[in-house]
Formats: sequence, C-alpha cells, structure tokens
Amino acid sequence: MMELELRFEISAELYHRLEQERDWSPAEQVCDLTLGPTGATSMQTDGFVVRLRRTAGNVRMEYKKPQNADWSAWTEYGTEVGSFSETVKILKALGLQAGLVLDRTRRTARHGHLTLSLDDVRGLGRFLEIEAEVDRAEDESAAAEIAHERELLGLQNHPSARPYGELLLMRLETEPGFREKHERQIAEMLEPE
Repeated sequence: MMELELRFEISAELYHRLEQERDWSPAEQVCDLTLGPTGATSMQTDGFVVRLRRTAGNVRMEYKKPQNADWSAWTEYGTEVGSFSETVKILKALGLQAGLVLDRTRRTARHGHLTLSLDDVRGLGRFLEIEAEVDRAEDESAAAEIAHERELLGLQNHPSARPYGELLLMRLETEPGFREKHERQIAEMLEPE
C-alpha cells in the first residue's frame, strides 16, 4: 500500500476549533515504537523502519519506507500481531534496534477518500494529518484532493510539518534532558506485558 500524507503543526485554538467542526472518532491513545538497523536514525540512514503500534487491545506491525524526498509519500505494509513484547523480541533477534517512541491521543475523521487525524503528541504538540491511500506516489487525483482539503481547512498558507520521527530526533539532539526522558519511555514500553 502507498500513502500520501501532509501533516501540520497547529495551535491549541485551531485544534479545538477543528474538534467542533468535524465528526471525529472518540479519542484513542496510540503509542508507536519504531525499530530499525540503526535504532533512532534508521529512517534516515537505512531508508525504512518497522513500526509497532499499540492501541486499546490491538498491536499492529508495519513496515514504512518513504517514497520521495519530502516524505509525503510512503510505502506501508502491515499486519495485526498478538503480542507487543514477543514481536519486539523477534525483531531484535533479526537485528533491529528500538529507536523512537511516539505517544499521542488521536481522533480521526473521514472526508471522501481522505482520512484526517487530529493528534495531540506527547512532547511535540498538536497536529493535523491529511492522508490518502493510493496505488502510486504520483497519484495526482489524491494529491489534488489533499490540496483541496488543506484549502477547506484554511491551511493553504500553513507550512507542512516534518514526520513525527524527524521532529523527535531534532528534540533528542537539541533539548537538554529530552533524550533521558525518551529513553525512559522506550524502557517502559519494552517492559513485559
């Protein structure tokens, strides 16, 4: 599967306004752990990560690989798995290292072929994602639909944000104390279920 997506960092005011304007799903806690050959920098150095996503009662494993330089198109393959901790053990036995943890509250809404996600991300802020599943990265109709939705939401002049992993890496490299907090988060996530 291929996914086109745009992400925007938004103010608390816009976040709350959008909450009122759409029919969103109930808030859900979503916690991701990425693993790769070089840990936290695997997307940049190896060109892919494996993401384990834990939600209420579900664990999903996904392979993610960017398809363009601005990271707005992704190849993704995924499947449900039975156990978070056992899947981590398998991936580590295959040589992958734990990299990044992304913990957020997410609400989603559908608009045509698009999925909108309203995210409140621990340590990063509030974001809106607009995404579409496509057959190929150059899908012009999906790109046009995303651009139209961006305009409807009043975000046409709002710069798109980098992927969450890249934003986390910037904080890990520049903010004193953030690396230690993040490493504790990873350790907590790796505790047996």
